[in-house]
Amino acid sequence: MSGSKLRERRCHFTRLQKHWRSLQFVGNSFTYFNDLPGILAGLLCENASSPTCPESVPASAEGAAAEGAELGDLLAGKEVSDDDHCESMIASVTVGGRCLKEHAADPNVLKLLSSTCLDSIVVLQDHSCFPGGADPQQRHDSCHALANFFSKDHANCAGQRFSRRRMLVVYATWAHQDGSVYPASQDSYPDFPSMARKTEEGALIYADVLSRHARNALVRVAFVGRAFSLVRQRYPEMFPRLYVPDMFHPSRLGSFLAACVIYATLTGYSPCNTSYIPTGCKHDHSLRKRFPPPWEPEKLSADDAVLLRRIAHDAVWPPPTRESVVKVPRHLLSRLLYTNPVCFLSVAGVHKSEESVKTNIMTLSWLTPTDNRGNFFFSIKRSRASAEPFMSKPTADRFFGLSIAVSGCEELLCRVGGISARDMSVGKSCAFRMSISQAGWVPFESNAKSSHGGDRNKSNSDSVSAGLFFVKRAAAHLLCIARSVELSADESHLKVSAEIVEGYARDTYWRSNPRDGPAILSPRCMVWTPSTPPLLSFLGSKKFSEVAGPSNFSFM
Repeated sequence: MSGSKLRERRCHFTRLQKHWRSLQFVGNSFTYFNDLPGILAGLLCENASSPTCPESVPASAEGAAAEGAELGDLLAGKEVSDDDHCESMIASVTVGGRCLKEHAADPNVLKLLSSTCLDSIVVLQDHSCFPGGADPQQRHDSCHALANFFSKDHANCAGQRFSRRRMLVVYATWAHQDGSVYPASQDSYPDFPSMARKTEEGALIYADVLSRHARNALVRVAFVGRAFSLVRQRYPEMFPRLYVPDMFHPSRLGSFLAACVIYATLTGYSPCNTSYIPTGCKHDHSLRKRFPPPWEPEKLSADDAVLLRRIAHDAVWPPPTRESVVKVPRHLLSRLLYTNPVCFLSVAGVHKSEESVKTNIMTLSWLTPTDNRGNFFFSIKRSRASAEPFMSKPTADRFFGLSIAVSGCEELLCRVGGISARDMSVGKSCAFRMSISQAGWVPFESNAKSSHGGDRNKSNSDSVSAGLFFVKRAAAHLLCIARSVELSADESHLKVSAEIVEGYARDTYWRSNPRDGPAILSPRCMVWTPSTPPLLSFLGSKKFSEVAGPSNFSFM
């Protein structure tokens, strides 16, 4: 087909499991605008601030030779050992306006999908209006193309045995800013919400087709459209900045958000732990010609990047709803601390004027359960601002909150723990733009009623009256009370014996089915997305370890 080019580049993927040596894109302008493959490569490379991948170049005999013999071997389908220390390859076929049916008839796409002999990840993107079913026949044709891409018969026709592992990723794109820009589909997609909902439903249909026809392949969905919806909901002033002036193609901010979602989908790691920020690409010149002054490709600031990474995290691993929160039974409360988690501790103190309550937050680790019913022990440095309420308040008022941190919170944990509340003019939750709630992920504007049960009303009232808040991205919320406080021998620390009054966990972390073994707080496998981020444990000196799911080993 005219206009189709197979492009590739090489880089070192240090944030993917090492057996994934080929990353392939099949899509259109939603992929090549702002060089999405290049942004993703920057996130996947070890040195995130300086990606090793060059701009993509057309694949040709001369290009392959220039890249070296190893790349030529890959394109020729020559077997390359996993032990060979060659660079990984990113390849793409992207044509503006292209749909999956047209890609299925493109020799370059067939070459891309059948030439490599390495374990590969394939990111598949359809025309933005087709997954939602505005024209049922177009969606049917796309499903047929997906089935044929990786079916056994197609593999035989291509003369290739797909014996290597594959991850197939459905790139679930976003809705146009104000509904479809195409007249033919405006009745089906009159506004952003309707197009976003239907497009995501279509992406799930595509994933189901791939799971039935692509044997031995791991199928995932990159919910990029969901991330756009979250920006629209949480940061409406930023939402238009995700688009270029035509109101449907992505700006650099939009492409960065898409890359962060795909990064999390491929790796299972939170994009919040990355630092790469794209600065520009060759495509900027084409954009300037397409959209004349005063418009300019927007630069991505560090603050914008932080917000977009958090949005991408929540798009892949959505925050819990009230229905997805589990109230942990009292006899199992101590199990919330069995993994030795690092936590955010929130405690209410009193301003020096003694006229208002000030809630502080700090990091806390090395908590030791003393029984099975939620009693535990910890120590806290006496000089910390958060230690004051434990010394000054009467026992009945020593409430505090614990939010169990997960992977992706490392930077926030270090920032919260790296500065004293005494040195800040505003609270840490405001300074660090933290997403917070009441215990059990209940919004602060909510009334006392809750779907968690009658006992919840009292405990929630306790947390509110005590001035406590909890981190939304946590795996569990623990409302606690300090029963006794003593000074250490050298009087430098407080030794605190405490009790968990109420414990709430996300259902994506709480394993309580007897078939899964003993109840425990642990990441769980998801459908179409990676497992939920692992829990964190603190090793000291700003170093963390991850706690994944339980092993099959048991003591006899």
